[in-house]
Amino acid sequence: GIQQLANGKQPLNISYVSSDVSNYPLVKVYFTAEDNSGNAVTLSSPNVGIREIVSGGKEAEREVKSIEQLKGKEGVSFALVADKSGSMSYDLPQMQRIMSEFVDALDYRSGDRAELIAFDTYVMYMCTYTNEPQLLKNGINNMSAYGMTALYDALYLIHEEAVKDKDFYDRQFLILFTDGVDEDNKAKRTFDETRNLLKSHELPVYSMCLDYADSNAKDKLGEISRISG
Repeated sequence: GIQQLANGKQPLNISYVSSDVSNYPLVKVYFTAEDNSGNAVTLSSPNVGIREIVSGGKEAEREVKSIEQLKGKEGVSFALVADKSGSMSYDLPQMQRIMSEFVDALDYRSGDRAELIAFDTYVMYMCTYTNEPQLLKNGINNMSAYGMTALYDALYLIHEEAVKDKDFYDRQFLILFTDGVDEDNKAKRTFDETRNLLKSHELPVYSMCLDYADSNAKDKLGEISRISG
């Protein structure tokens, strides 16, 4: 996060989200800009400086071509990943409610879209990418708790599919909902395999888990979010 002054008066918190280097040396950097109350702020001019670390660890000043607000210009793609293993039986209704509220809040007119992937012992698509909230909510409401926890298989599959979709890859985010109970993990993929894949592709993962989550699982979820950006 970076704090600077907007118009010389208002403190502004800028946080890096992700970047797209597919057209290097032209680089797109995605960020959030908020005031101290957490309200979104729209920047009207590129009054910021960007430096790139080049060979030898030196910093080189780079030109800022433009700053644009994403909302209303190009949609964002969200992969919603839901844990529906047996340990979620009590808390599944709460997760379904939260996911439904999130789906209703997306800006579909500006191009937002989402997909829903659930996992227990296996990984399954409940709804492929769509801009129809009712289709997403049908998938959310059709989930029932059962089986073990193939969390790493789900993350690995989604990342492999995401990098194939070059038109949307630089505007994709993954939101993981889980109870964080790790002792019954039955994934074929390991944590280390998943972590290495996340390191090689900048697809931000936001992890949401319940308060009683296993401490070991919390550490791993924190690591997943950190290394994915």
